[in-house]
Amino acid sequence: MASLSGIRVLDWTSMAAGPGAAALLSDHGASVIKVETPKGDPWRKVLLKDQPERSFGSVFEHDNRGKQSITLDLTCEAGRDVFHSLLAKTDVLVCNVRVAGTQRLGLDYESLHLKYPQLIYAHITAWGREGPMVNAPGYDAGAFWAATGMLNTLRSKEGSLPILPGAGGDHATSLSLVAGIALALFHRTRTNTGTLVDVSLLRSGLWCNGMYLSIASASPKTIQALKNPNRIGPTFRGYITKDQETIHLLGYQTKRHMPNFLKALNVATLPSNLNINAMFLTKTAHEWENIFDQNNVWYTRVMDIDEIAAQAEHPVLERNSGNMSRVPEQIEATHGFLKSGRLKGKGVLVASPIRIGNGLGEVNEPTFKEVPIAPELGEHINQVLLEIGWSMNDIDRYRKNGAFGGAGVVVKSKL
Repeated sequence: MASLSGIRVLDWTSMAAGPGAAALLSDHGASVIKVETPKGDPWRKVLLKDQPERSFGSVFEHDNRGKQSITLDLTCEAGRDVFHSLLAKTDVLVCNVRVAGTQRLGLDYESLHLKYPQLIYAHITAWGREGPMVNAPGYDAGAFWAATGMLNTLRSKEGSLPILPGAGGDHATSLSLVAGIALALFHRTRTNTGTLVDVSLLRSGLWCNGMYLSIASASPKTIQALKNPNRIGPTFRGYITKDQETIHLLGYQTKRHMPNFLKALNVATLPSNLNINAMFLTKTAHEWENIFDQNNVWYTRVMDIDEIAAQAEHPVLERNSGNMSRVPEQIEATHGFLKSGRLKGKGVLVASPIRIGNGLGEVNEPTFKEVPIAPELGEHINQVLLEIGWSMNDIDRYRKNGAFGGAGVVVKSKL
């Protein structure tokens, strides 16, 4: 049985970090209801023009698979009434609305904890719930990357900034939120009381950059040296091969790995950096992989994202590559992608990185025999409310009062 079976989650979030956390909870068996505004999560429209066969983009599907969708206008009393009816039947509320916005609606943690003492309130924010920037706007590019020093560390020698991986900081932070929710659920089994889970992009980014920040606080000179791409030595860097592939050596401990590296290069002493680069250009990546396998040189090939995605859709086992550069096969073998049950076009979804189960050769969760798709906007209004005991007459009455959007809106949303 899935580890979170029987847990009901109300996903009051948009974009990537909060929805990503709720998607992982769904992957592990929770029943997740996504609460959207009548206009829908803006993430639905991202890159949609490049996927005309879809009603929402693949990036939305990644973070919202397996959920039910209900639209609510929380700026009107009828919408908030429906929301409270759902909260009364909810184990975990996932929220990424800024503190001031939750307070305007009376849906802040302090208010809801008094009304629903067993509810776990999982609040994911850009900057945190307190301090001078508590209500400042922020995405992962700002709070996770720029504000924590990581973006500056990745700056090139010429001063240009890198292209950041889309929602990379969001999804790292979503794992923190899932961990916090798991701790809160465990706490509730001991105390029968819900609690606040407070996770921010800023603190998650600080944690991910913690090694460099700790070093910088102890020795500013050392941190400047660490920014040098040649700081470790030739056994821990990338090299371009004859076929324009890139092999990255993994010999972090230079003295330990240098003898095998020299043997692979068939030289007695270390050549200059220029000569090493020229040597790599004499052979293809596959040729170097065979040489490194024979000489126990640690490496991996720098994979192209298109290649990984194509391999995920059409796996080809026993690829013509070295033992330590078979990433697509490894992804396939460890079930890194979801590949069944898709109804919204071709492609794959990245699976939960967490597995819970009984070890090698056994069934581990999530199994993903059938992958649920992401919901259409408001697709499950009737189903969700009928499941918690409402009648169709109740639903129709609240629909007329504007609970789900349309007539009855009395205040323009400021969230």
